[in-house]
Amino acid sequence: MNYLLRNAFPDDIKFLPEIEKKSARLFIDYGLEAGVFADATSIDELQVAQKNGLLWVAESHKTIIGFAFAEKINNGLVLSEIDVLPAFMQQGIGTALVNEVITNAKRAGFKKVFLTTFKEIPWNYPFYKKIGFKVLNSDNYTEDIIRIVNREDTYGLDKEKRVVMVYLL
Repeated sequence: MNYLLRNAFPDDIKFLPEIEKKSARLFIDYGLEAGVFADATSIDELQVAQKNGLLWVAESHKTIIGFAFAEKINNGLVLSEIDVLPAFMQQGIGTALVNEVITNAKRAGFKKVFLTTFKEIPWNYPFYKKIGFKVLNSDNYTEDIIRIVNREDTYGLDKEKRVVMVYLL
């Protein structure tokens, strides 16, 4: 599979919500209600990430096929969203996008990359663990992490079914 990873351009943003929605449909088979995934990351959030150099895309033949975006917090970056079109999954694109976030976090001087994910979905948590992320004990949650976990919970992503992971740079 030939693809290019790069920082997103402003014109790329319009393609990302549909990629996110198509990717999210895979979670429905794991007992999550479709309504949880009806909304995609807002265009405003994506624009802020793009302006801050925290939005990356995977492009193949001039078509955006995946993306990742991060947010700065006090002690690192949070990988807030990563999605690949289902037709392009299982080809290393997701791993490459995560590694792109890690590389850019290192380059920017961050010490940690955080993310939240589902504990029990067989292809979710193990994916990040294989890359090198480790579960962060809830006793070590910072105010920023607590805010993110609670925000996701209000969106319908049950915090009891999720785990916070950290990658030490």
